[in-house]
Amino acid sequence: MRGHVGNVGILVRAWAYIRAHGADGLREVQRRRRPRGHYLRGRLVADGAFESRFAGPCAHEFIASGAGLKRATGVRTLDVAKRLIDKGYHPPTIYFPHTVDEAMLIEPTETERLETLDAFADALLEIAQEAHRPRSS
Repeated sequence: MRGHVGNVGILVRAWAYIRAHGADGLREVQRRRRPRGHYLRGRLVADGAFESRFAGPCAHEFIASGAGLKRATGVRTLDVAKRLIDKGYHPPTIYFPHTVDEAMLIEPTETERLETLDAFADALLEIAQEAHRPRSS
């Protein structure tokens, strides 16, 4: 699509998504949305690999911080994002919001399967473990 047609491509995509799911499917997607963020945040902060700067329930997205990892190992959130790419994952938005040191804005999509979320969490936890391993010279 060219720029002269405006945002019609986005509108067609939204319309196709709505038509593909239907009313009942959209309700189901919305119902599953919130637990995915809670689940993934719990996996990432449970053993202290990453920090959560905000207590309480999260909506469909959450902010994790790699500040503890950076303090302990020198590995930055940017390094974590690059390593996620090595593992075949699109990295989350990093360094946003700017008020959270080493922020990662993680937003699992409502249609992701639990196995996919577990694999993503496993990859992040493995990266944190790698960061703590002694480096060979």
